[in-house]
Amino acid sequence: MQVIALVTQKGGCGKSTLTLSLAVAACGANRRTLILDTDPQRTVSTWWQDREQDTPDCVEVFESTELSKALSLAKQKKFDLVFIDTPGRDDPINARVIGLADFCLIPCRPAMADMRAQNATVGVVKRLTKPGVFVLVQTPPRGPRLREAQHGLGVYGLPVAPHGIVSRQSYNDAYAVGLGVTEYEPHGKAAQDILDLWQWLERKM
Repeated sequence: MQVIALVTQKGGCGKSTLTLSLAVAACGANRRTLILDTDPQRTVSTWWQDREQDTPDCVEVFESTELSKALSLAKQKKFDLVFIDTPGRDDPINARVIGLADFCLIPCRPAMADMRAQNATVGVVKRLTKPGVFVLVQTPPRGPRLREAQHGLGVYGLPVAPHGIVSRQSYNDAYAVGLGVTEYEPHGKAAQDILDLWQWLERKM
C-alpha cells in the first residue's frame, strides 16, 4: 500500500479537487483507493457524500493520533493507494501526515504569493526526508508564467512535476455532481491533465 499526501499551507489552490481527481483516476486504473480527509473544511468528504459511485472510499480523520490507526486498517483491507487531503494552513496534523506518507505532492499556483508561502511545507518534507514534488495548479494553458514559476520554485530544491493542472471550469462542474473530471468529461482537456499527472505519479512511485 502506498500513501500519497497532498500538502501545502497555502489555501485556495484546489488541493482537495486535485486529491479527489487523482483518486478517481487511480480507481479508473483498477487501483483500490481510499481518501483520508483530514481537512475540517470537509471538501472531499462533502463531494464523496454526494457521489453515487462506490469508489474511491473516503474516511474523515481530524485527529493526528488517529492517522496511524486509519492507515493500518486500510492496509488490512488491502487498499492499493491512500490519498490524504490536508488542511491548507499551518496545522499540526500536516507534519504527521507527511511523516506517514510515502510521497508528497505540493500543489502551488504560479503566483508569487503562493510560491513564497511554500517554505514551511517544504521544510517539513525535507526534515522528515520524504520524497516530494511541486505540482503547478490553476495555471494558464500556456505562456511564460509557467516557466517563471518552475524556475522560482527551484530555490526550494524539490522538483516540479512535468504535468501541471490548467484552470478549467470542468473541475467545478464535476465536483457539483459528485464526479471526477475523468468521469464527467472523459475526453476533455481537464481529464487529460489529470491522467497525465496520474500516470507520471504512478511511474514515479
